[in-house]
Amino acid sequence: MDFEIIDFHTHPYLNPQDCISIHGNAIKKSVDETTRIMQNNGVSKFCGSVLAHIVDFNEQTVWNVLKRYNDDALTLKDYYKGAYVAGFHVHPKFVEESIKEIDRFYDNGVNLIGELVPWRYCFDNSYNGDGMHEILDYATEKGMVLSAHPTSDEDMDLLCKNHPNLIIVGAHPGEGTQFHKHVERAKSIKTITLTYLVVVFTVTVQRETLLTLLALKRLFLVQIILYLIFNYTLTALKMTSF
Repeated sequence: MDFEIIDFHTHPYLNPQDCISIHGNAIKKSVDETTRIMQNNGVSKFCGSVLAHIVDFNEQTVWNVLKRYNDDALTLKDYYKGAYVAGFHVHPKFVEESIKEIDRFYDNGVNLIGELVPWRYCFDNSYNGDGMHEILDYATEKGMVLSAHPTSDEDMDLLCKNHPNLIIVGAHPGEGTQFHKHVERAKSIKTITLTYLVVVFTVTVQRETLLTLLALKRLFLVQIILYLIFNYTLTALKMTSF
């Protein structure tokens, strides 16, 4: 194999009961089983933030939950010995704490923020606002990558406009009209910068849309390899920054 397959969008966990999959016990594997499954499918690394089925929080206590996820991510990073690229959480209502987390993870060799999930963790479903701007400006200075659960089209447009030098990964941009809007946004990146801004979409696509995405490869700082397997699209990323 002359390329490396990286599963960019995962949510690992220390304890199987923290698995957020809707597929129940078929998916809730131990930390060692997760590695074995990845290796058996040719995946050498996997990336993403820790999430869990914790629902007892509010705007005042949500940071305690996110900090626990971040601590688990660093524990998993050490446990998996290079196979897991840890992702961590920040929050616009906890700017000082988020800045400290950026520094903590940067010092631990981590440059991936997210996947962030605004609707789930009291973000007001937006990546824009004074708190988030300050956090993402600092993240850009530190060379971070942002994995973003998409919000509204208007909000995502503002995110790209306000942070043109931030590397952004669109985690799962929906279907139909919503997806094609993301494709159009990716096309327009060349009017912002060809050097730093990246939007990578991992979705099931039709042939015509796949060709459109391949045509956009000149915009990417990563090598994107697309395979069609049983009518599904597997996106394998070779992230040079990792």
